[in-house]
Amino acid sequence: MLVLHHPPSNYGCIVLCRLNVIQNAAEPNANEIAMLLSNLAKSDQILKILALKRAVPKPLSRSEYAIDQLMDCFVKGAGGAYNKHADYDYLSYLFADLAKVGYYHVPRLHNIGTLNGRAV
Repeated sequence: MLVLHHPPSNYGCIVLCRLNVIQNAAEPNANEIAMLLSNLAKSDQILKILALKRAVPKPLSRSEYAIDQLMDCFVKGAGGAYNKHADYDYLSYLFADLAKVGYYHVPRLHNIGTLNGRAV
């Protein structure tokens, strides 16, 4: 597994360009791109993805947040359901690295809903 200890100066461009490609339902290299993103997560610069907003890629996702779009790839793509060439399993490593820094504790307004009449 390739680990980038010193990310390139165009790191943001690499991530953004790969997001466009990985969300393509006909992309034959989606698993390899997921692997690249998981390796890029070894750098703290990947934390920028938590706040990154993008155009909503319908029908894949309804969220404008890149991290939510990747989660939709992971969930909807299991077993080749979204892209027959990919299962997006490598995204689990990306999410694991983000969990180390508390991704699941980052409050974001679009995740706030109600449960039994109470805000959650």
